[in-house]
Amino acid sequence: MSGVYEARGKVLLFPVNGNGKFKITLEKVVSTLKFDIETFSKNNQKYLRGKSSSLKLQTSKASYDFENLFNGNKEISDNLNNVLNDNWKELFDELVPAYTEAYARVLLQIANRIFSKIPLSDIFLDQ
Repeated sequence: MSGVYEARGKVLLFPVNGNGKFKITLEKVVSTLKFDIETFSKNNQKYLRGKSSSLKLQTSKASYDFENLFNGNKEISDNLNNVLNDNWKELFDELVPAYTEAYARVLLQIANRIFSKIPLSDIFLDQ
C-alpha cells in the first residue's frame, strides 16, 4: 500500500509533524472476506445485495517507510522508521482494524455494483 500521509502528534516522546509519501508492505498475507447477503427483486428478476461485510487480515511481516516524518530531518525520520519496523507487529495490530474496516466497505460497494447488474438467474442457472 502506498500513498500520501500527513501526521501531527507524538510517537513515544518525539513530536511528529510531517507529511509525504508512505509505503507499507505486507508479506505472506492471508485474508478472509465475508459478505452478509440478501436477495431483492427488480424488474421481475431477483438480484443479490450485500448488507454487510467483514475482512480479516493476517501477515507474517509488515514493513513501513514514511518519508519526512520530522519535516526534513532525514536522520530522525529514518530512526523512527527503524523503530516502527522493529515493532511492526504491535503497529500492525493497532492499525489493522482501521485497514480491514475500510477495505471491507469498499469491497462491499464494488460487489453491490456488480451484483446489481447481474440477475441471480444468470449467476445460478437453475434459479
